[in-house]
Amino acid sequence: MACTHGYQEKIHQYIDQEMSYNEELSLKNHLMNCDFCLQHFRELKDVEKQLKNSPAVSQPSTFKQDIIDRLPKESKSTKFVKTIKEHPFITACAVFLVMLMTSAFIEFQSDQDVYVSSYEGIQVEGNRVIVPEGKVIHGDLTIENAIVEIKGHVNGNVTLVNSELARANNNISGEIVQVNRFLKWAAIRFSRQVSEFFQQFSYQ
Repeated sequence: MACTHGYQEKIHQYIDQEMSYNEELSLKNHLMNCDFCLQHFRELKDVEKQLKNSPAVSQPSTFKQDIIDRLPKESKSTKFVKTIKEHPFITACAVFLVMLMTSAFIEFQSDQDVYVSSYEGIQVEGNRVIVPEGKVIHGDLTIENAIVEIKGHVNGNVTLVNSELARANNNISGEIVQVNRFLKWAAIRFSRQVSEFFQQFSYQ
């Protein structure tokens, strides 16, 4: 017949050596009068004895790594959120750079007018700049935001800012310099605003 005095838990405490001296005496007195608890006590002691006498189990050298490899992998979104929480300053810098480049691109897009160095006789038709046949330009020529046709001749360098030649030709005696105006303009703006951004921290 099962014991109703709750000594089963106390038996576990005794085996784990978690009882005081007086509690041990109380338990031993109970075991002398309760066959159910005595049987339970003997079974636990047998299990304890078998565990102590069982041979040691050897583990392969890769046992720990094998367990780690079988654990569920973190998703990319979880890693991203974890990185944001662990590195708030880096996150703030990244957000600042994204906002800076976005505003720079919008500002750049709003200024796409065709520009030509002040030389007479050059034709501007929409987004096309034409040096007419028979026209000779002595000196350097700078053109922005256009498709360029050199039908005449340029005795100097041609700088194409955010522009391109409609076709290759040998009518330019100097060098053809191509400049991506957005990158050049954005680099200057970026350098200035980053300096202003970090100056805020130096004054705090």
